[in-house]
Amino acid sequence: MPSTSEQVRARVGAPQRLTYGPSEFERLDLYRTKRPKAPIFVYFHGGAWLRGSAKDSGFPAEMFVSTGAHFVVPDFISISAANGDLRVMAEQVRRAIAWTYANAATFDGDPERLYIGGHSSGGHLCGVALVTDWKKDFGLPETVVKGRALRERHVRLESPCGCRPAANTSSSPTR
Repeated sequence: MPSTSEQVRARVGAPQRLTYGPSEFERLDLYRTKRPKAPIFVYFHGGAWLRGSAKDSGFPAEMFVSTGAHFVVPDFISISAANGDLRVMAEQVRRAIAWTYANAATFDGDPERLYIGGHSSGGHLCGVALVTDWKKDFGLPETVVKGRALRERHVRLESPCGCRPAANTSSSPTR
């Protein structure tokens, strides 16, 4: 039986697969709407920082694309591949947002209507992104992200996910 994301791709079409950063993990799926200068929603999957993928997280795309918004789902490194350092993951999430903003015109998106959201550990990563100094870190306006939708449950930044708390203080959205 096909997954929900596979069913959505069968209805709305395959996403464009694009590179947003230098590492092998930094790729994203872009589900395009037909609306010109459309708003953009960037969705960060959950998975306890250990698992999850853009391919398996396309299930919300139809709701956005059919109502006139682009839907972007980045892949990013797992905490185990980052040796327990959430900062690596957080930097990739920030790069995905910055890339989407800077490249919105290439897919007829409106960078002034860029929204982010995530579920579980993806919600945490969105929270980290919300405290980014976009001007200092990326040379972008401070108002890059216009809104957010976070679904974050209580999370512990230590085992069993493999996070190293001492190394991850800077990855707390409440820092």
